[in-house]
Amino acid sequence: MSRLRVILATRRFWPHVGGPEKFAAYLAEQLSEQGAATQIVTGRLDRDWPRRIEYRGVPVERLRHPGMKRWGTFRYMRALNKWLRKNVPTREHGDEVSLRRGNEAVLAHGNEHIADDIVCASMLKHAAYVAVGAMQGSGVPVILRAEDAGERGDCRWQEKVVFGQRIRSRCQLADAIVAPSEQIIEELMAAGFDSDRLHLIPNGVPIGPQVNDVRRKAARRALAAMAKHFEAPENGFVAVSTAGLDRTKGALDLIDAWKSVNDRAPNARLWLAGDGRDRGRVVDRIHKHSLKGRVILAGVFTDVDDLLHAADLFVLASHTEGMSVALLEAMAVGLPIVASDAPGNRPLIENNENGLLAPRENATALAEVILTVAASEGTKRRLGNAARDTVRRRFSIENSARQHLELFEHVLRSKIKPP
Repeated sequence: MSRLRVILATRRFWPHVGGPEKFAAYLAEQLSEQGAATQIVTGRLDRDWPRRIEYRGVPVERLRHPGMKRWGTFRYMRALNKWLRKNVPTREHGDEVSLRRGNEAVLAHGNEHIADDIVCASMLKHAAYVAVGAMQGSGVPVILRAEDAGERGDCRWQEKVVFGQRIRSRCQLADAIVAPSEQIIEELMAAGFDSDRLHLIPNGVPIGPQVNDVRRKAARRALAAMAKHFEAPENGFVAVSTAGLDRTKGALDLIDAWKSVNDRAPNARLWLAGDGRDRGRVVDRIHKHSLKGRVILAGVFTDVDDLLHAADLFVLASHTEGMSVALLEAMAVGLPIVASDAPGNRPLIENNENGLLAPRENATALAEVILTVAASEGTKRRLGNAARDTVRRRFSIENSARQHLELFEHVLRSKIKPP
């Protein structure tokens, strides 16, 4: 008798907020609900954080990770390697499990065991390198998840960093690699990854309550009570973007577009949530266009429900995407969507069916599309309902977790050799 145990290794996790971190949280919770014993192993970037917590019912182990860039990364990699070697038992002689590493999470009952282990690492970076190396020869499968595409993608990162090619070569030894979009699959193949090891599994998100006027008013009251700048004029509209303050996520394009939007709709407001490496440039661009008070930097939210429910529409102006968790979250609550025509957005948004696509890096065209959606209540309602239905049918976290479990079990079966 056996039970699948998934070790999910991710360098960053809650309270850090980003697409990979949020998806890791959603996936871990849903894997547990579908019967897998799930454990998150991550970095402890603040020494005041407790080493062990429980997040939505999932145990989280935080490993030592000083804040210094190179030294901190090295310490984290060494700590992760040590933890995996100590806590993930070696599989020997077919499906028997060797307990010689003293893993307390695996209990033996005669000739049977109650755990089949899988190590799943988020992003093809340092955690992936360590996971593949630590499990080599152990019989324990390692699955990697590529999280992004284009300039911010894992393949591009491997090309830019020191030892990137070494990390790539190690990642190519993984038992399987999950990619959430066809674009990432294509990038991995171009980088020399074996196509037989690549598996397309789209991201997914929970499907919560749908936006409506009552929830919108309540969310705006709650946000305004927290900070005065969230107050919105009665006769305007609010657009929200939760993609962060990064040039490649279209933050600067969106501010340029908002200058044109505000020329024609002075009471319109844009709320930009998150942080990012281009925060300074975003602030400068807001001042350049005299948009202070009209474009609000909302800050970092671990839970964006109130922001989404307070909005009239959602905008994602990114230049490239793998498969945006932020976009999926907005679709799931039924917001009308304006998204850039990036390859990673096209599998989610069918133009004028469940959202509108705008040309990439074109602020003028983006402004026109935003104004088109905002002007029609019927259009907003139609697009929002269709977006929510798309997530329900194709991109729920339940479906994504189920596909991950099917892959894990397939890899385990192929790894086990007859005695």
